[in-house]
Amino acid sequence: MQYKPYLRYIIVAIGLAALILLVRDFNNRMEDLRRLTIEQGHISATATILVQTQTYLETQVVYAGSDDAVADWAYQSGWIKNGEVLVVPLGKGGSGPQETPLPSPTPQVVSNWQLWYSLFFEKTSPEKTSPVNAK
Repeated sequence: MQYKPYLRYIIVAIGLAALILLVRDFNNRMEDLRRLTIEQGHISATATILVQTQTYLETQVVYAGSDDAVADWAYQSGWIKNGEVLVVPLGKGGSGPQETPLPSPTPQVVSNWQLWYSLFFEKTSPEKTSPVNAK
C-alpha cells in the first residue's frame, strides 16, 4: 500500500512528459506550415512571372514570322517601296522605350480555422510538403 502514492506521481510525470512532447510537435508543425506557406508564395510568384514571360515570347515569335515584321525590319534598315520617299525622324536624345511593370501576385490569405483544421486533421506526407507539388 505504500507504493500507491508513488504510482500516482509516476503517472502524472508520464502524462506531463507526453503533454510536453505533444506541444513541441505542434510547435514544429506550426513552424513548418509558416515556412511552407512563405515558400509557396515565392514559388507562385516565380511561376506567374515565368508564365507571363512565356506568353510575351510566344507573341514575339508569332510576330517575327509575320509580314508586318518583315516590313518593319525593311523600313528600319532603310529599304523603301517603289514610289515612297524615305523620311527618318530625329527623336529627342536620351529617350527610349519604357518598361512595362509586371503585376505583383497577391498572397493567398489563410483564415485561422483553415490553419487549425490543416494542423489537426490533414496528414503530412512528403508529397504534400514538397515545394514541387505545391498547389
